[in-house]
Amino acid sequence: MVKKNFKSLLRRFKQRKIFTLINLGGLTLGITCSLVMFLIVTHEFSYDNFHTNADRLYRITTERTFNDVTRQGVGVPRPLPVAVKEDIVGIEEVTFFSHQRFGQFKMTNASGEENEFIENTGMVYVQPNFFNLFDWEWLEGDSENALIQPNTVVLDTENAEKFFPGESPIGKTIRFNDQIDLMVTGLVKERPVNTDFPFEIFISMATMEANNDMTNWGSTYSDDRCYVLLNQGVTPESVDAQFHDMLVKHVGENVRSKLSLQAMGEIHFDEVPGRGNLNYRSIGKNLLYVLIAVCIFMVITACFNFINMSTAMAIRRAKEVGVRKVLGSTRKQLITSFLIETGTITLLSILISLAVTERLLPTTVKQLTELDLTLNLLGDTQLIMYLVGLLVFVTLVAGLYPAWMISAFRPAQVLRGTVLGAKGRKMGLRRTLVTFQFALSQVFIFGTLVAIWQMSYIRNVDLGYDRDWIVYVNLPDNSEERLNIWKADLESNTSVNNYSLAATPPFSGSTSSTDANFTNESGEHRLTVFLKQADSRYLDTYGLTLLAGEGLLESKEANRFLVNETFVKKMGTTSQEALGQVVKINGISAPISGVVKDFHMSTLKHEIGSIALFNDQQRYRSLGVSFRPGTTDEVLDQLETTWTKAYPNHDFRYTFFDESIERYYFREKKFSKMLTTFAGIAIFICCLGLYGLVSYMANQRTKEVGIRKVLGASVSSIVKSFSMEFVKLVGIAFLVAAPLAYYGMQGWLSNFVYHIEIGPMIFTVGVVASLVITMLTTGYRSYRAARANPVESLRDE
Repeated sequence: MVKKNFKSLLRRFKQRKIFTLINLGGLTLGITCSLVMFLIVTHEFSYDNFHTNADRLYRITTERTFNDVTRQGVGVPRPLPVAVKEDIVGIEEVTFFSHQRFGQFKMTNASGEENEFIENTGMVYVQPNFFNLFDWEWLEGDSENALIQPNTVVLDTENAEKFFPGESPIGKTIRFNDQIDLMVTGLVKERPVNTDFPFEIFISMATMEANNDMTNWGSTYSDDRCYVLLNQGVTPESVDAQFHDMLVKHVGENVRSKLSLQAMGEIHFDEVPGRGNLNYRSIGKNLLYVLIAVCIFMVITACFNFINMSTAMAIRRAKEVGVRKVLGSTRKQLITSFLIETGTITLLSILISLAVTERLLPTTVKQLTELDLTLNLLGDTQLIMYLVGLLVFVTLVAGLYPAWMISAFRPAQVLRGTVLGAKGRKMGLRRTLVTFQFALSQVFIFGTLVAIWQMSYIRNVDLGYDRDWIVYVNLPDNSEERLNIWKADLESNTSVNNYSLAATPPFSGSTSSTDANFTNESGEHRLTVFLKQADSRYLDTYGLTLLAGEGLLESKEANRFLVNETFVKKMGTTSQEALGQVVKINGISAPISGVVKDFHMSTLKHEIGSIALFNDQQRYRSLGVSFRPGTTDEVLDQLETTWTKAYPNHDFRYTFFDESIERYYFREKKFSKMLTTFAGIAIFICCLGLYGLVSYMANQRTKEVGIRKVLGASVSSIVKSFSMEFVKLVGIAFLVAAPLAYYGMQGWLSNFVYHIEIGPMIFTVGVVASLVITMLTTGYRSYRAARANPVESLRDE
């Protein structure tokens, strides 16, 4: 019986090759998209849920409000963890760590030779109890005692092999930043890919405490984080209620910060400006829910495509049904047969989709998402359940209605040639299905246009400084002797327009903030200010605009402040009136010497805050160089030569300023590319559905077209009558798609403080694109029907 059914299926597939290929192609596209999105969504929801106590782990976040402006953050004052441990009830354990963006290491191998410096950005200072809260698999050493003493370090397997190939690292010594000798006391397994902690080298917190002030409540750094493990049964709300009294105790009555706990499971999805995670790669749950919806819609629209094509072929299968009924087949048997046929096509589509997905994951999908996803069919229970559910769902949704409709044909009508009566001409369901596909396509088209225009806005908006033809390098140290080497070489290079030494460029992922204190007629005031330590060339090198006063002097220490427009506004004065006013920042009292035009020190998701620029040579870690267009290679060669002279044991690395800015929008760029890809796929599937519907119409209206041609109708008038059907459907789809797209993309744009406005032009372009695609898809099939010989069509009827 199985063999007989299989042969019958093969025969039907061969007889209807185009029909089978279109259905197979449509389902394969829809299933492949859904499979990729399933893997993305399950991966994103798996971040950091492997920690044993993930359900009781919380991060401390901060919120500060000044002049009705609220800023969120995750950096905490360094004395905070000790205060939390002592004063807060309900906490089992507290740990504090400080992520370092830049560190260099060198070591001596077994033969006594010193290896070159190796740079690493996965370095972190941690307290000994870090590994009590977070699960890292230990291979060597004692997790309880490995990091108690200063100048100790724990390596992961990747760095241990890099530093000491083929040897155990335990007991070995590493020279850190050419200043401190660290002894390796432990070895852990390399971190899993689904974690937001990019840590590879763990240095004891005691090492940091020996060289830094850990008692200052007034300053915070965004890379200093505090996590707590709550006692069983304790709610985060009960802990949040205690934070204010704790701050009053240690800071005083004038507390302007609010502390609160954020669950571990929410960190990966946190897109609030100022928060996020250390991978600098957050993804909102709303976006994941959109991907889930797209996944469902892709499968459903492929099913609708199948239904349209199946019903379009109903006329050709009518006689088959009639004969089978005459020979004794029941309707139940016919429905089962048609469902088996649909199930077989669906199964083939799933198998092809698995093969296509496996090819796409390391190439196209990785480029779009920057995720290293794998397809583990045998070891992934969730995936197996999804595929089985998909097989059943698609078979029933795509196959049940066509099977029910076709099996309902009456043998007498079929064999008489009157299968399509008045009811057959009512294509309400098929029109509804195609309208749904139109609406989905238009949502993607509108969304893609908004994303593309927003990215264009980001690339072209005035950030308050130059971003082209500027390169910067991070300096291993800022000793005066080495800085003078840079100055001498850059002064003599005619391709260099200017250069500047600073803590960071104007745009940077690293922020440092503190309080600015000033006095006016109404009394003493305080506001939060972001710090930019820089030299006298900073403004000219990066193209910042001085609006009033004078710039910075050539000095090693702060003797004046440059502030931005926002700083002046929050002082409640004008740029001219602010000049000469003394403010106290970072423990330094000095006058305001100048006011610069507001500039974006972070992405357009963040509002411009108060910024103060001042000299502080001890903080200079970045060298920015602006150069003449067309001299890139010459300047880079000169920089590398000087670097080798100043730091002979360090690897030379550089970053173009414009590229560093673009990097912070990688998620938005990927989102735009994903939308474009999904739009293309949705449009293609929609085109298949259109082809199915126009084929159905052509088959159904064969006699009508023949009569109209006999009566003198032109080919163009017949094509027009076909096309108007679809123009109406595009219009109905627009009424559905426009508000959905507007609501969805307005939500996406709300992540940006500075963004485009969604106007009529976007919807006009989208509708025109839909109409053009519709005309191109239906034109050929309509034209062929209109060109058919009326003699042949009427004789066939």
